Amino acid sequence: MSFKLPERFTIPLPPPDVFIAIRNEHGHYCPMSTCGGRMGWAARKRLEAAGISGRLMALVYARSCALDGIVQTTGCDEATGTLRLLPGGQQRLDLRTESGAGISVQLTAAALRRSGAYRQARAMLESQRAALSATELRQREAALAVQLDILLDELRTCPDEELMMMTELTAAVKG
Repeated sequence: MSFKLPERFTIPLPPPDVFIAIRNEHGHYCPMSTCGGRMGWAARKRLEAAGISGRLMALVYARSCALDGIVQTTGCDEATGTLRLLPGGQQRLDLRTESGAGISVQLTAAALRRSGAYRQARAMLESQRAALSATELRQREAALAVQLDILLDELRTCPDEELMMMTELTAAVKG
């Protein structure tokens, strides 16, 4: 089944309460859970805009923090059987309806670099933690918190094209 989006269609950004729900599920604010939320939101909204409805099924290609954002924004989860994890190691979501219509969403290399830079900075702080004075540790943690706030704001509000690539899925999934 093929579908077309309305011309000049722009996917609305998720409202702030979406990211609060993701944080509550995930336990803290995180670049990848935010990216997962944007991926799930964009895929679901794109299907809705094309007039496609029905029970959603998600295939996710990596167990990562993005999973919590995807669960929150698609309503799919492993417990209900509406979300399956597949090997592949890609930050990718395939969201389909029972009709077979769907969207594949994959994070761009730029989004992965941005999230990875924060993860590396956090890992470096953790590796140096024992050698830092209490004052220096507080300063570095504060700087890292500012870096995270800036990054999360960028990830929540940047255009979809900067964050992810979306392609229509037309073939039904077997299995």
